[in-house]
Amino acid sequence: SRMVAKDCKRNNEMLENKLTTLKDRIKMAESLHEKNEKELREEILTAKQENEKLSTLITSLKEVSEKTIKEYASNKRNMQSTLEKELKEAGLECQALRASKANQQRKLHEIQDMMEKQKSIDEELIHQMKIEGTEIRAGLERTISKEREVSQRLMAKIQELNYVVQT
Repeated sequence: SRMVAKDCKRNNEMLENKLTTLKDRIKMAESLHEKNEKELREEILTAKQENEKLSTLITSLKEVSEKTIKEYASNKRNMQSTLEKELKEAGLECQALRASKANQQRKLHEIQDMMEKQKSIDEELIHQMKIEGTEIRAGLERTISKEREVSQRLMAKIQELNYVVQT
């Protein structure tokens, strides 16, 4: 019975040591658990704060994106309107230039026609002037020839009269 009591006491001490070890382990585990729980709570809190920042940033980026899209659409409409206006003006300017070119070509053809007519008239006048010049020269040559004949006759008469006067 003493031995049983000693065995019991020893078993009891061993159990108490195991219990103390288990209690220490439980305390360490609880301490570690509390530390891990605290760290996780801090991480969760940090993640929530980061999530809120990101949500705010996303909202802000969405607003900026929507604003940018609206500005882009407005700028695109304005650019299209300006481009259409400029294209219309360029088209009108092209039409005006084409009309001006056609008008200038018509005037050029008229001037060329007038120059051809004037050239023809000038050639005809030159031809007539040559004919008239030839006729005038021929007439002058005839007149000069007649004048020579008259002069020669006059000279002959003068010589004849001189001879008569001297005799």
